[in-house]
Amino acid sequence: MHDLDMSTGDRGRSFGLRFVILKLLSKKEMTGAMIIDSVSKMSLGYWKPSPGSIYPLLNMVSKAGYLKVRVQNGKKFYSLTPKAREFYSNVCPPPFMTSFKSEREDSIEESIDSITASVNYLLDNAELLRKDKRSLKALRNVTKQLNELV
Repeated sequence: MHDLDMSTGDRGRSFGLRFVILKLLSKKEMTGAMIIDSVSKMSLGYWKPSPGSIYPLLNMVSKAGYLKVRVQNGKKFYSLTPKAREFYSNVCPPPFMTSFKSEREDSIEESIDSITASVNYLLDNAELLRKDKRSLKALRNVTKQLNELV
């Protein structure tokens, strides 16, 4: 078993995803599916890694000694080893990480700006929206949730 160079990876590939995995697991133990969902949420749906990229990477990083694996009810839960915590604390995040909403102190304001932009888009496409019953129903549900906030 060879030691994985977490800073560059094998020929530099997938360092961003490795860093994201370490970031997520630095907060709590997670399954591969939880990691996929969290990356998608963090990136507001712009990036959803496939199981074909997550699970082999989790396996490789585990074999290199950066992750512990605990099996419960047939599910594998991953957590960081001390080696991974040391690495994570000494590495700079990839540039794209600064755009993730969970990294920003002003995430509420950013979220409101994002909602405002989406509302403007929907208003520009109101005619199409009115013809799409499924989307209209989803919009009503979102509107109801937002009304509960105010």
